[in-house]
Parts: sequence; structure tokens; C-alpha cells
Amino acid sequence: MSTETLPIKLLQQFSPLNKFSDKELVLLSDKIEVRRYIAGECIIELGSEDHLDYFLASGTVKLESFDGRVKQFDASSETAKTALAHLQPRKYSVVAVEVCTLLVVRQSVVEALLKELPQDKEVEFNAADVYVGHEIEDIEASFLQDLRTNNIALPSFPDIALQIKSLLDDDDTTAGDVARALTNDPAITVKLIKTCNSALYQTAKEITSPHDAIVRLGFETTRRLVNIFAMKELFRSKNQALQLRMSGLWSDSREVATISYVLAEITPKMDPELAMLAGLVQNIGAVPIIEHL
Repeated sequence: MSTETLPIKLLQQFSPLNKFSDKELVLLSDKIEVRRYIAGECIIELGSEDHLDYFLASGTVKLESFDGRVKQFDASSETAKTALAHLQPRKYSVVAVEVCTLLVVRQSVVEALLKELPQDKEVEFNAADVYVGHEIEDIEASFLQDLRTNNIALPSFPDIALQIKSLLDDDDTTAGDVARALTNDPAITVKLIKTCNSALYQTAKEITSPHDAIVRLGFETTRRLVNIFAMKELFRSKNQALQLRMSGLWSDSREVATISYVLAEITPKMDPELAMLAGLVQNIGAVPIIEHL
């Protein structure tokens, strides 16, 4: 095991490292450990969890899955362009067929850099950036099986948004009623107050309570913001790489929702609020698929 100065061109051969700038790759190279294995040596054990990514820089490796499937490839193959057996617990054992050189880095380091990518790079993410061929096949087979057995559930519309909608559909509802309902979701309450204190709404008096925030925003704006804040929480993943795709989906949904609202305002008999909500949920089917990864 050793730490070496790694050329940027070498790191750019691997995905998702090829998404990073030269500066980011220089910083990343300091976090990468170079490991060498002899023929027959185990690189990764089946079922292990070490939170590391292994990139094959040279040599040939053999992957064997839990059900006995075997795949062998060398560093020049397309399969070697992503981390070996990325999923954890590991779905494959990895053994060196000949002398191999591996670049090893903590997954958290890569995920932290992915999180900092500009928005235009974030939406370029796809599953092939992270998973190897057999892993993608396993994911597809597992998803199709769950789909056939009706074990795939779409995310439920957030309770807080439904509560606020129900309250605001009642003409007798007061700002106090809405504020009390919002106490069930402190995160959305904080976001509403923060919005009121933004440059767009700010006056001499700082808003510090949900009641005052609702009065300042008005019922309709409050309803729209609660829907947006609540829906955005559905487009989240603990895996930073997958979160990039979730962010892209949310960005698309938000844009469609805005356009839908404007079109509904100028279209007779159309409800702008329902149109906006339809725009927000138009990508909702992708969420359980990404969560399945």
C-alpha cells in the first residue's frame, strides 16, 4: 500500500471522477491510496462494508456474485471505468487474476466532491456512472420483481401539505389555525419565516413567528410555498451521487410547475394551484426507481 502522485489523465479515465475539474482532481489525488495485489489475492470480500471505492488502474480482476456468476475483465475494459463492486454490503467478491494496481479512496470523499458540482453538471449523472454491469443487471431484476409483485410504492403527498390545503379550503380558517398546523413541521415553518425575511418581503420589522409569516405572505402564497417545500423533501437521497439525479428531477419539476401555473392563470376554468401541483408531481414516478438503487 502506498500514496503516490497520480496524473490527472489517469483519474479522468474513471467515472464519476471524470466530472471533476483539474483542481478537484489534484485535491482528490492526495486522498487516494495506491494498492497492489498479486495473482490470487482477494481485493474485496463478498458482503463486506469498508466504505471505499476501488478503481482498477492496471491488471485483470475476477468478480464473483453471491449466486456464482463470474465476470473477468482488465483495466482497459469499459467495465473498469467505474468503481469495482460499488454497492455495499458488497454484492461481489473481487480477486486479482494477475498483478493489479488499484486506486482506493473513501466513498465519502467522492460524494462530497459530487455534492459541490455546479447544477449543470449534476443533472448529467446516470446509474452507469456508479455501478458496474452485473450490479446494474441485479438492480434491474430486483426492481422488475418488486414491480410485478406490486411492492413499488409511489411517495405519498406530504401530510403537512394536505393539512394546509384542507384548512385553506375552509373560508373560516384563520392565520392562527394555519400556524398551529405548521408546528407539526418545524422545517417548513423555518423556511416560511426565512422567506418572509428575504429581500423580497423584508420590511423594518423582522418576522419571527409562523403567524406573522402567514399574515405577511397571505394564504395563497403560503399554500404554494408549503407545497413546494414539502414536495422538495421527496426528491432526496442519502447517497450523494443519487442526490445529483434527484436534484435534476426537482429542478425540472419546479420549472414545469411554474409554467403550468402561468398557463392556468390565462386559461378559462383552469385552477392555477392544481396546475402547479401537477407540475410538481410530474416526475414523481422516478423517485421510487432512484430510491431502489
